[in-house]
Amino acid sequence: MNAGLNPAERQFLTFALDLAADLMVSRGDEFDEQDEASLKSLRILATETEEPALRTPERGLITAVRSAKEGPSKWVVRWRENGKPRQRTFHNPTHAKGWRTYLIRTAHTQQQEARRG
Repeated sequence: MNAGLNPAERQFLTFALDLAADLMVSRGDEFDEQDEASLKSLRILATETEEPALRTPERGLITAVRSAKEGPSKWVVRWRENGKPRQRTFHNPTHAKGWRTYLIRTAHTQQQEARRG
């Protein structure tokens, strides 16, 4: 399903949601379960369209990079690699964001190189 967002809008929304998640962690007593549910819903909107598929020598074919907060101090990054679901769990939102960003940037860079080549 297309969320009605173009890639630049999805990227900006994801960035804003990452910042919001970091703020919610640092000021946790100001946010409740409804706030977390809202953030989760917006993340789904931001990731409804999969990231471009890419083949990298180190990682294989990477698609569908997603991240979500799944507990008080548990963030999970999920992606598909060569068609198989993969995930990595972090206890720090900054580390989860870094891993997610690495996967997306690697995919984006490889896609640009494939277009040039």
